[in-house]
Amino acid sequence: MKQVTKTVYQKFLNEYAIGRSYRSVKKLHHEIGACLKEAFRNGDIPSDVTYKILITGSAPKPEEEKYLNENEAMRLMQAMLDDIKLSTCVSYSLQQAPV
Repeated sequence: MKQVTKTVYQKFLNEYAIGRSYRSVKKLHHEIGACLKEAFRNGDIPSDVTYKILITGSAPKPEEEKYLNENEAMRLMQAMLDDIKLSTCVSYSLQQAPV
């Protein structure tokens, strides 16, 4: 734990931020940062490595890229239903049956 420094933590967040939104990185920092602050208060690490840390990340995706629209959802559901075979369903049902 004593190997965790501000530089190591900043590098970790920067690497995590690649391809992720600012908000996702901030959420991770909030969770891990709380643990690191507690470790500092307990004397497990010599300094608060979260102090003035720089949060990076990309802009959030537009809403239309985050979720399936109704047409896409229907196409996905149909593709899944077309791929389901009776033998697969029977096999799964037998595995789930109580003994």
